[in-house]
Amino acid sequence: MPLGTPGYMPPEAAEVVDARTDVFGLARTLYRLLTHLPAQSWPEGLDQVPEPLGRLVREAGDPRADLRPATMEEFRGRLHAARAHVVPTPAMRPARHLWPVPADRKPAPHSESGNTATPAGDPCTTSPASQLFERRLELRLRLRAGSTGQTWRAYHHALGGDVVVKIVPAALAEGEAGDRLRREAAALFKLQHTAFPQVYESDSAEADGSLYLVEEWIRGETFGDMMKRGRPDLLLAVELVAQVAEALALAHSRGVIHGDVHPGNFMIELEEAQPPRARVIDLNHCVLLDHFFALSAERFATPPHLRPSYRPKPGGLPAFLPPEVARGGRQTALSDLYGLGCVLFSLITGAQVPATELSAILDAGAREEYGERLAAYLADRLPDLEESELLEVLPVVLAPEPEQRALNVLGALNMSAFALALRTTAASIRETRTPADPGRPSRPQANPPASPAASAPPAAPRGPLARRLLLAAVGLVLLGGVLGAALITGSSREASAPAAETMLEPSLPPQAPSREASTPAAELMLEPPLPSPAPSREESEPAADPTLEPSLPAPALGQTPPIPPAPATSRKASRRERPQAPPEPVTIDEATEAAAVARAGIRDRCAGAPKVIAVELDIEAGRGKVSRLNFKPAAGFNADSWEECVRGELERVAYPKRATRSHVALRLQR
Repeated sequence: MPLGTPGYMPPEAAEVVDARTDVFGLARTLYRLLTHLPAQSWPEGLDQVPEPLGRLVREAGDPRADLRPATMEEFRGRLHAARAHVVPTPAMRPARHLWPVPADRKPAPHSESGNTATPAGDPCTTSPASQLFERRLELRLRLRAGSTGQTWRAYHHALGGDVVVKIVPAALAEGEAGDRLRREAAALFKLQHTAFPQVYESDSAEADGSLYLVEEWIRGETFGDMMKRGRPDLLLAVELVAQVAEALALAHSRGVIHGDVHPGNFMIELEEAQPPRARVIDLNHCVLLDHFFALSAERFATPPHLRPSYRPKPGGLPAFLPPEVARGGRQTALSDLYGLGCVLFSLITGAQVPATELSAILDAGAREEYGERLAAYLADRLPDLEESELLEVLPVVLAPEPEQRALNVLGALNMSAFALALRTTAASIRETRTPADPGRPSRPQANPPASPAASAPPAAPRGPLARRLLLAAVGLVLLGGVLGAALITGSSREASAPAAETMLEPSLPPQAPSREASTPAAELMLEPPLPSPAPSREESEPAADPTLEPSLPAPALGQTPPIPPAPATSRKASRRERPQAPPEPVTIDEATEAAAVARAGIRDRCAGAPKVIAVELDIEAGRGKVSRLNFKPAAGFNADSWEECVRGELERVAYPKRATRSHVALRLQR
């Protein structure tokens, strides 16, 4: 008995298998694609196939071996010759359209049962035959189909490559479906970022007025398809979501809210010899804000479907939908942030329905301790995230209320801050992994950050306070070097200024040599000089003595003697005219460093205080007053609660004194 799938193996295959056997199977496959009939139905339906292609399929698929082409090369040559008679020429044939049509018109060809069902045992899948759309777009593979339109992979004959075509039928072009496609086209055209697909054209079809959008074809798979094969590597997941966060941060800065964040709308682009790259493939539910139009140079009035006051119906999968949107609220940048946090949670934990897992964690105890429980949940399952910045940021990103995401101890948390935390965490994970570790699988890494500002160095400290102290120290060193160089330059300039410059700028009276002027440059770079105190009134206004004259430095050889300085009264007047700089408030780094002395008292005296404390302080004249603790106003604290104890410890701290009142938000770990 011959092996193989019935209908695709010739009768002689039980005794001999040669080139004609392969020709038979390929011819029957071609018959299946041309007629949409099972292979066993050969030669039924071939009379509808144009000649000479129908004749070739009839001969090559004949059970009698002597009638078939002897070799695959012969079959290929005859197939190319037949193709020239049936494939559209550059002049193109009139367009034929495939999409859902109104009920009063006949069904589209692909809606017939024969085009959607696959007979048992038949290895071929069915799809509508390639059709021309708008004279240049050859629709080849239907990717998605719904009640409001279709998405196709097509060949663009004018551009010479594969593209994606999204089509909305004419009956829906003036409704919500058409408005969504127009907004998506406008948003993608303004977002020039590698993560978003490139838009080639968007217009109404000449034949019947259907609306279409042509954009870049991306080779790869969606995040959802990747998750179906199992949980991806932690480092790969963090880097991919970091790329998406950077793309959405750009969209938010230009007034575009995605509005439909879930794994099916993000792809991993797979190119040879290139690391995986995240792409955003769908903006069909995007919202355009006011500043989207403010950044656009428009010549005409904004159409109604694009106006800022227009709010489309919210979209999204329930498992990734923010709670405020599920209750009927509008999509905002914070809802995008929550959705992307759910995508990351699903990737790193393997949870297919993150809303269920997060609800269980939320209901396991007090709502104010939700962040701590979520951090502990992630730390137990992902040891690589222990002490990482992501373990601190993700519970805030996944806070159930948008106010908790906006007002938190991390400051103004937005998509850019989330992307930076992801990059820092990726660098931390990469640092802890060594190539010599045999137990960890080797996986490709996603693209590095596009700019140095968005990346974190591998050796960066992990704690937020340590990073801030390091940045402050580096800033002091650089500032000291600049001041020292300026002092050295000023001293040498007075000693060796050329004659022409000396004639133009009068030199000031000599002053006592300072420490900075006598210190070598190398010492200045190691120890930045302290600013010298301002001179007192007696020093800056010496008593007039006609017997004393200011001594001028001796001119160098070949130089013109310096001109005596202008009277002191003119310098006093110019000093009085200079505007005073506004007082600077207390910074978060300064307040955090000062509040660190209260940690021991909080740990020893404040029983029940959480490990992480969010505090908002009003600092004036060196004293701090607590206004909120862990998002609770200070006015509601009980006298014997841990909040009141922590409040007392923090208000006993001596904070930096400033001439202005300061308000800071801190995050302390006891």
